[in-house]
Amino acid sequence: MNKIVNDKECQILIDSTSELFKLNEYAQLIEKYKQIIEYKSEKSDDIHLYFSNISYMYYLTRDFEEALAMGLKCIECKEDWHKGYYRVAKAYEGLLNYEKALEFYKNMICKIENSKIKNSKIKNNKIENNKIENNKIENNKIENN
Repeated sequence: MNKIVNDKECQILIDSTSELFKLNEYAQLIEKYKQIIEYKSEKSDDIHLYFSNISYMYYLTRDFEEALAMGLKCIECKEDWHKGYYRVAKAYEGLLNYEKALEFYKNMICKIENSKIKNSKIKNNKIENNKIENNKIENNKIENN
């Protein structure tokens, strides 16, 4: 396994993953995601994506223990992202632990609902801010005339 030394090499590696996925080269993808994760470290804003992806690759190769471990790392890196919970739930399904799988599916649904509420509040705030700005503009026009 070659060590990535810069962002350009990392991006080239990331770009190569789509084609490997189309070819069902899951073992190669696992190695590439390991390299990406090592390079990006856990301080990167998008590291959760690579833990999610490697979890899925382990799931597809029926290595449910590793799929679970990587899914849990995904949640650790971004606990409000629903897909991490999905990855863990699928791993628990693979391990035939349906009770834990159900628990994580429920968590996933909560995260999705929370995200919808948060996005709705953000959208409403933007609308309100636009109304306030438009009112200010209108008031300035009236005062200037």
